[in-house]
Amino acid sequence: MNNKLKKIREQLILKHLYIVHTIVFKIQKKFNAISDNEDLISIGTIGLINAVDNYKTTFETKLSTYARSKIYGAILDYFRSEDHLSRSSRTKVKKIEQMISYLEHELGR
Repeated sequence: MNNKLKKIREQLILKHLYIVHTIVFKIQKKFNAISDNEDLISIGTIGLINAVDNYKTTFETKLSTYARSKIYGAILDYFRSEDHLSRSSRTKVKKIEQMISYLEHELGR
């Protein structure tokens, strides 16, 4: 990769870095994630770099849209790799927690 392409790549990454921070904030809020923001930002940045490196102008979408999906996917993949339960087990746990919350509210205990 020549210097001009490296410079353009770096500019694209820096220009779209705000997307990583936005997605990390939304994921932290949505999932009450306890992971360190710095870790999630690092993982999201890797997703952004992959998006910039793999983006083709023939895609029928903007780079920012493509990058969002890659960043979000990278962070979710990280959470999945850290989760020791399967998806079906995680769903069952969530249903049990919801039922406990409902019963506590209904029974006042």
